[in-house]
Amino acid sequence: MAGVDLGRLQAYRQLGSALHTAGQPSRLQLQGLGEAGIANVINITGVERIILGGTIYHELQDDLLPIIEKNAVKYAIGNGMDGVDILLNELGDEAPALGASMLD
Repeated sequence: MAGVDLGRLQAYRQLGSALHTAGQPSRLQLQGLGEAGIANVINITGVERIILGGTIYHELQDDLLPIIEKNAVKYAIGNGMDGVDILLNELGDEAPALGASMLD
């Protein structure tokens, strides 16, 4: 599979499998998600706030947010995470439709 990140694909498969079996996925299964993705955004753009959206983040926020924050700190260059907030959107699943309705 050319161009496919097999590690990411495997992490999503693990998450999907965990969600379809009995209850919440374990921390170990979630740990591979977003290893350096958020840190890369912070390193490249220097943003002060990352707003995550989507059902998966809202459903699994207690499991995902600590992992995402830990990995962002781990992979950010220097003190790149200083003053950066990682938050969930407040619009939930309606955010894309509301954003699209605001376009000219």
